[in-house]
Amino acid sequence: MIKNNFNKIIYILIILTAVIGGWGISKLLSDDKASNQINNSFNLLNDDGLILSSDDLSEKSKVIFFGFTNCPDVCPISVDLMSASIDIIKNENQSLDQVEFLFITTDPKRDTPERLKEFLSGFSPKIIGLTGEYAELKKVWKNFFVHVLPAKGQSVEKGNDHSDHSDENYMVEHTAFFYLFNNQDQLSAILPFGTSEEILLTEIKKIL
Repeated sequence: MIKNNFNKIIYILIILTAVIGGWGISKLLSDDKASNQINNSFNLLNDDGLILSSDDLSEKSKVIFFGFTNCPDVCPISVDLMSASIDIIKNENQSLDQVEFLFITTDPKRDTPERLKEFLSGFSPKIIGLTGEYAELKKVWKNFFVHVLPAKGQSVEKGNDHSDHSDENYMVEHTAFFYLFNNQDQLSAILPFGTSEEILLTEIKKIL
């Protein structure tokens, strides 16, 4: 009972962090000077276990969200919003061939390519999951100003000293927002968790 109550508290804190952090950072990065500091390059493993780099997606628009597959609320809600937007645009007979939708993990310790594929199977097949080594992902998080903090006593890094004795049901605190880039890799919008479907759709259509 105590453990369940503790998990509920952690869930609430994660949602609050995502909302407050998302709005705060989206406001910060709305400044042109700060936005220009975002380096959206990466070299990671996709959910088929194959290397995918930002160079492979050159001249394509991108919608990127950071999260983890064991997230109870924020991440599945956000990925579902992306998936619903994809379906609506397809139903309007608009092409998404030049737009890539990426879900980049904040929990490489548990989010293997197989786990990402399983998680994303419930959403649009257009969404690609990305994982990789902790060191590589840490650089990507930093470049996107993404805050990642596991629960106390835990680590998202494979092989960390905590990993052999930790509860695998840990939570990862992270800021949660959508990054949208046009086909010239220019930042088009940053939208925080809680963004409506209407707003996300409007912003995606700007980069089609």
